Amino acid sequence: MTISFPVSEKIPLTKMDEKYDRVLKYCEHEVDRIFKLFRKQKEDPPLSRNFPPIAGRIKWARSLHSHLGDLVLEASSHPVLKTLPLTSEVLRRYNVVSTALVNYEAEMKDTWMKQNVWMLDDSLNLKLLTMCQESGQLKVNLDHQVKQLIREADCLAKMGFPMPIVTRTLLSKRDHFVHISDSLQLLLNQFLVTVRRVKLEVRPLFLPQLVRLSSMLSPGLNTITWTDQGWKSFCQNTTEAIKSFDVLVTRVHDVYSNRILQVLSSMQKVTLQSLPVEEPWTVEEFLEHTEDTCRHAAMVRCVS
Repeated sequence: MTISFPVSEKIPLTKMDEKYDRVLKYCEHEVDRIFKLFRKQKEDPPLSRNFPPIAGRIKWARSLHSHLGDLVLEASSHPVLKTLPLTSEVLRRYNVVSTALVNYEAEMKDTWMKQNVWMLDDSLNLKLLTMCQESGQLKVNLDHQVKQLIREADCLAKMGFPMPIVTRTLLSKRDHFVHISDSLQLLLNQFLVTVRRVKLEVRPLFLPQLVRLSSMLSPGLNTITWTDQGWKSFCQNTTEAIKSFDVLVTRVHDVYSNRILQVLSSMQKVTLQSLPVEEPWTVEEFLEHTEDTCRHAAMVRCVS
């Protein structure tokens, strides 16, 4: 048989006023700490990984708001804590911080809606490829602003924010830009790998082919932009030229390694003549030894 009874009758709960006061003091300190942290970092807050500037700032402000909201809600909904005078002070401070965080989010939203998206015209009119000034190598010329704006729009759309019509259109074309960028990067990687395969010994032989192959990249450097539909044929034609060049490189390397180098190596092992150590040969003896040596070398060559 189970008998129920209040815990306080068997285990006296003493000094509860001090414990309640300590909880509220902690809440008050946490509200002040978050407010100081917000004012200190609001110009350059720590952004979540892979988050763009505006969406990262909004996420940061919301995380602070959520942390404080859960804490103050627990304290203000407690049957005893909500009746204490200090709770009202905690709520007042929380409302100040909450208002500041909400205003900060509104400022970020206003910045997002009023940003100049027409700068994308210049970015989309850039050529597909460009020469890196630092490394001197070719690279995909997709403007960082385009990638950042697409990422920004994606994050803010998931947060439920509205977006300008231009930005919405750009976001709908995200897969298109990713596909072009990946295709161009794959093209450049194939080009570099194939060109670097050419051995130094036979490189002069490939000079005309290398010039022709490099000229295949010229449209991507000079004429085709990110809004031009000719990028697909450019990638296909250049990829086919790279594959043909790679086949030619493989065949030339095979001839050079298996025919030229092996023949030269076997020729180096052939003894042309062993001169006498003690007495010199006559002309007739020299001719006879030479014929024997040549005949022996020919037999060895036929057997191998």
